[in-house]
Amino acid sequence: MATYTASQAKTVTLTNGQVDTITLRGTGQRLHIAITSNHKPVYFTMGYPSDTIDDPSVAGDDCYVFDYQNIMDFPWSGTGAKVKVIAAGTPTITVMLIP
Repeated sequence: MATYTASQAKTVTLTNGQVDTITLRGTGQRLHIAITSNHKPVYFTMGYPSDTIDDPSVAGDDCYVFDYQNIMDFPWSGTGAKVKVIAAGTPTITVMLIP
């Protein structure tokens, strides 16, 4: 499991079958999550940095999923975001807080 932290945006290449946590410390009105390369679905859970959120699993229950060249866009308010991600493959994703 890898853990990443950034202010407004973070881009990472996922490891097959590994849950990674991305924490953003900035503020934003929207949370964007995009797959930018390697056509594989990504499963994720999300919350605020102080939240305890469940680990996602590939094709698991209670997880969001998106695929290559899609952007998931969520209304967001407040400071920070925590996203846990997993994929069956090695896609590159970007997580962004948009002011």
